[in-house]
Amino acid sequence: MENKDPLHFFKSLVNFNHIEILRSSFYEIMSQHDVISTDTLTDTVIYNVVFFDQEGTAHERDITLTFEKFLTDRLIQEISNYKYTINEIILSIVKNGSSPKEFIQLQYSTLLKLKPKIISLYPEKIIFAKAVALIVNFITDEYSEYFEIKGNTRDKNFPLLSVSEDFSPYSFKWDALNPEDALPAIELLYQLLIEEPALIQSSKEDFIAAFTQRKVIDGIKWIVLGKNKISSKVSLFYFINALMEQGFLESKHTTEINKMIEYVFRDNSGKLFKNIRQSKQSFSEKPSQKERLDDILNSIIL
Repeated sequence: MENKDPLHFFKSLVNFNHIEILRSSFYEIMSQHDVISTDTLTDTVIYNVVFFDQEGTAHERDITLTFEKFLTDRLIQEISNYKYTINEIILSIVKNGSSPKEFIQLQYSTLLKLKPKIISLYPEKIIFAKAVALIVNFITDEYSEYFEIKGNTRDKNFPLLSVSEDFSPYSFKWDALNPEDALPAIELLYQLLIEEPALIQSSKEDFIAAFTQRKVIDGIKWIVLGKNKISSKVSLFYFINALMEQGFLESKHTTEINKMIEYVFRDNSGKLFKNIRQSKQSFSEKPSQKERLDDILNSIIL
């Protein structure tokens, strides 16, 4: 049964042996791959993967993964999971006509108690304490109205959570360092994507909503075509992942990204995308329109 406590993972870190549990998990996951070599002294595994290009030709690649990289990726995933779960819980509380203040402040106080314990237990793994600090900052930044915090200048035009009926947890969130830069950047991205030959078809209103956590009406039609003359899902995955990797969109867990793509985008015939999870396993070093997508990404740095 799934544990719905948003802080379940971070609470589990206070178990002294949890680092060994994570290390065991690392090696267990690696054992499911085609392992070439394992170095237990440096906790490094090299494994081989096979991927197919758009022509269906198989290619091989050796990938090196360390336990440290595994920990970093796991913590990023857990932070993303926490943010998503908190949003869902708070939205539910608000929709029921109650105030989330008590719940938010309880999360905050619990995090403050966890941090010194984690620092004490993992003095060599300061990354754990940094992860907790990031969540504390997230709570105080995004829900500052429930705290007496001075000097918070977060722009309320782009809240993480809106209590209005227009809010959608399945739309993307533009992750601008300065919130006032978000709307101009989204509008510029829209203009670049609709320049002929267009890569998308969408109303400007729907496009902006799709990247500011609001409901979309008709969705964004992805008209980048593969050699089979239908929408290239590989190119769409490449585009969204690149936006996240370059810091334009708030990073999300893979499962959440799948849901968001299914909610926001449509294929070239205007229908919902199917088999998102299976399609995402496909890989191409040069998906359709890659060079143009890269140029667009380079152009939206304001």
